[in-house]
Amino acid sequence: MTARRPMKLLGPIALFSVLLTAPAAAEDMRSAGASGADGMIATEIERQFDHDPNVNASAVKIEVRNGIVTLNGRVVDDDAKTRAAHVAAKVDGVTDVRNEITVGSGSGLGRDGGPGPIPDEMPGSK
Repeated sequence: MTARRPMKLLGPIALFSVLLTAPAAAEDMRSAGASGADGMIATEIERQFDHDPNVNASAVKIEVRNGIVTLNGRVVDDDAKTRAAHVAAKVDGVTDVRNEITVGSGSGLGRDGGPGPIPDEMPGSK
């Protein structure tokens, strides 16, 4: 009869452990759902950029996290920067747009570590 007692305890212990891990599993499922939705948002923004002659889609990096879009990269003028943010904001599921696009035609690193101008000559070429 003592052999049955441990078996009777096994059921409640298993149930208790499932209840303890359920919130973490639910959080993982929500994160995975958000990731899938975020990927769909990014894809739609890319599609919209590809169809917009004012935005160079290849020059803009799109990151989406929980519906918040961050735009990075470089465009030629302020109008293109503004247009990129406007296009992204109109996509379903977007809750906010952080426009970190820089304006200018050069590339490389500037003094602040951000994009800077292309030098006229290669260093050490003289």
